[in-house]
Amino acid sequence: MLSSERITPAKPFEYTTVDLFGPYEVKDEVRKKVKLKVWGIVFCCVASRAMHTDLVSDQSAEGFLLAYQRFTALRGHPRKLWSDPGKNFVGARPFLKELYIFLDRLEKSKREDEVSKHGTEWNWKIHPADSPHRNGAAEAAARTVKRALHNLGGSGIFTWGEFQPFLYMASNLANERPIDARTQSREDCVEYISPNSFC
Repeated sequence: MLSSERITPAKPFEYTTVDLFGPYEVKDEVRKKVKLKVWGIVFCCVASRAMHTDLVSDQSAEGFLLAYQRFTALRGHPRKLWSDPGKNFVGARPFLKELYIFLDRLEKSKREDEVSKHGTEWNWKIHPADSPHRNGAAEAAARTVKRALHNLGGSGIFTWGEFQPFLYMASNLANERPIDARTQSREDCVEYISPNSFC
């Protein structure tokens, strides 16, 4: 049986699952001979399966929080978030919980504005360890982005600034996959719907 978040109409990324993938090697921006490890992070909308990808410099809670800030600046604050029990996610959870409690305690007029903009009702569910199937949407999204990244030729050694656009292009390519179709008035024309149609 599908969860209510999968079948209830929702804004893009209102219900989101998140996962890290990688590592990838990039060159330092200044010292080109120095190699650094970076990870991709994918945020996947549970309802539409739209993906948002970004880069993180390490597997720390701080690295995740920076990626989360970039995600919410572009896509808005999710109402519910799912992840595996990685240390970076578990470490960031209390900070984000405090943030949403703070938003909930603002003056009433400000709070109403914030609720209408971001929605301060917030929940983060961490799946048990050793159960990647429970975070299946994010795992599948990571595989799709990795495949798209490989097809774009993003498997070479680049600097952070050169690699990040490849990751964005891979995400955009993955978001162009058809998830439904609607027939037009002419029988010979079918228009497909992709996750990019909702974002």
